[in-house]
Order: sequence, then C-alpha cells, then structure tokens
Amino acid sequence: MKLLILGEKPISEDALASLEMTGVECATVLYNEPPTPTQVTDLLEAQKPTVVLLTKPDAEVAKSIKTSPKKIGLLVAVGSGKGQSRRAYDAGADMCLPEPLDPELLAYQLKAVARHYPEKTNTDPIEIGEYTYDPVSYKLSHPDVAYRLSPKQRLIFEYLARRKNTKVPAKELLTAVFGDTSEFAKRSLDVHICSLRKMLSCDPRVTIRTLYVGVIALIVDGEPVDDELKRLAR
Repeated sequence: MKLLILGEKPISEDALASLEMTGVECATVLYNEPPTPTQVTDLLEAQKPTVVLLTKPDAEVAKSIKTSPKKIGLLVAVGSGKGQSRRAYDAGADMCLPEPLDPELLAYQLKAVARHYPEKTNTDPIEIGEYTYDPVSYKLSHPDVAYRLSPKQRLIFEYLARRKNTKVPAKELLTAVFGDTSEFAKRSLDVHICSLRKMLSCDPRVTIRTLYVGVIALIVDGEPVDDELKRLAR
C-alpha cells in the first residue's frame, strides 16, 4: 500500500515512522501553490498511490484527486474551523482526521479506506531499445549491465518512458516527481537525468535529450516520433 502525503506541510516524524513500520510506503509532496487539476493527474500517474492524505483542506485539490482517471482513496486532515469536515466530505473525502494527527488513528483510517481501493498497478515490463525495465523490481536491464533505480530515478524514467518520443515539459515532470518547480527541484532533476543518461549509454539509439529550456524527451531512434518532437529535434 502506498500513501501520498500532499499539502503545504508534512506530517510528524512519529506518524510517518509509525506508518512505515506497518509496511506502508509513504511519499511526501509539498507545495506552496495548490496544483492544478492537470498537475494533480500527472502527480498521481507518477506516484501511483493507493490513498492520498491532504494535510490541509483544499476543496479544488480534493475534487481533482477524486475525479482523476485513477480510483484513489482520500483522507483529509482538518482543523477545528467551522465546516471544514463538511466541505472536505462534499469535495469527495472518504474520511477526515482531526489535527493534530494521531498516528494510531491515522493508521486505522488509512487501512479502512484502502480496503475500498484495491491496488491495480501496471507491472508489464517496459521495452526501451535494448533495455528492459521491470516496474516491480525497479531494475533497468541491458544484455551487458543492469541497474536498480532509486525512487526518484524510477519516477522520472517511468514518466518519460511511457511518453517516449514525445516532448515532455520540464515543469510537468517536476510537478509529477517533486511536487514543485523550485530551483532545488530543478537541480535534483538535472542530477537524476544525468545519471539515467549514463545508464542508457549502452544503446546509442536511446537518449534523454533536453531539446531547449523547459522541454525534455526520451528518444528512441528508429521508432515513431511525435510530429512536434521531430520539428524540435531538428
């Protein structure tokens, strides 16, 4: 089970440790400005959570989560403000949790909500040139070498690989993987892409290219290419 913690603030270290001890995979994505519906969809596609915990009530973000193509559970942390729980439920929350979050109650409600959202993950291997990527083991294999991708490398590679030979705006990729477009996130993205380029260097047909500022693409020579990417890659 995977929990995506989304909002302006993280949950406590105690609550996070308590969840991870029970086998829950946790990912935290913080934002200063609420993500747009498109950004929410991209984030859910990249992170693939079973349940999302909003650490602050936000009706528009909650609606974006519940109306996304993926069926995902939604927990919302609410304060003592009048009507917060009602507005959260109106936006689609499955359950609301009072702040400050109680680790034991959070774990109980998470399991209760997750039962209604059985995980359906795409475990089919991804073929990229001479490489095969296994989404279950996170292993990127070539006849001559194999790598196990880190969590961020995995998210970046899967996002680009499922959109191979198509331009991907860097802002879209940053939001999906890191939850923001800060300078720190940009530098982190550059470092991870540099590492992925080295891993993919065994097949000269495969490369991750920065076409111009703000546009990235995983290109596989010899396979169909998006018309706009053809124009940009000239």
